[in-house]
Amino acid sequence: MSNCFFVGLYSDNTPTRKFRFVTSLSLCDGESYSDHSNSSLLSYLTSTVDLTKIRHLKLYSLLSGHTLFSLLCKAPNINCLSSSYHNLLQMINDFGDVWLCWLLNMMIKKLTLSYGRLTLSIVDQFIELFSNIEHLSLCMNMDDIDFQEILLKLIKNLTHLSSIRISLAGKLTDHFQSQTLLWLSTNQQLHSEFNDNFLDIWIT
Repeated sequence: MSNCFFVGLYSDNTPTRKFRFVTSLSLCDGESYSDHSNSSLLSYLTSTVDLTKIRHLKLYSLLSGHTLFSLLCKAPNINCLSSSYHNLLQMINDFGDVWLCWLLNMMIKKLTLSYGRLTLSIVDQFIELFSNIEHLSLCMNMDDIDFQEILLKLIKNLTHLSSIRISLAGKLTDHFQSQTLLWLSTNQQLHSEFNDNFLDIWIT
């Protein structure tokens, strides 16, 4: 039996079966739910799965900050979050939702961000929000003049971090690979390699 539960279009009717061993929850369809439908979604999830068993939350739909906060409270064992970069910023109100940011900081140990890219202008806020993460996967542009500065900030300030996977946008050249690996090799605590358009870094 799969331990992953996908929620797309759902019914307001009470389900006839409850899935009690689900550990990964995906909210998909790319819809932006209103507060009313967010409330219906929470009721549906509560009656369909044991939310206390959920460890991994994949958000491919845009929830309100209030709904995400309520969902995290009902699923206190979530420690892994996957979301698009832009959706996450909207859900936390560009870091303005203090209680939601606090809860994410306390709970999330592994973070995967797809689409969009982290910029120097908000990297400090990002580091403060996810100061407890141990594994990070995100997108960056190798042509960004701030690439090294952003990466250095993440490595230096995310003190619990043990690995980073970076999906690189742009044409991956031999020069960029050699220069990046040379730069990273100056820190003996870092081990890194390129895999296709990914840069993997391990911190010891």
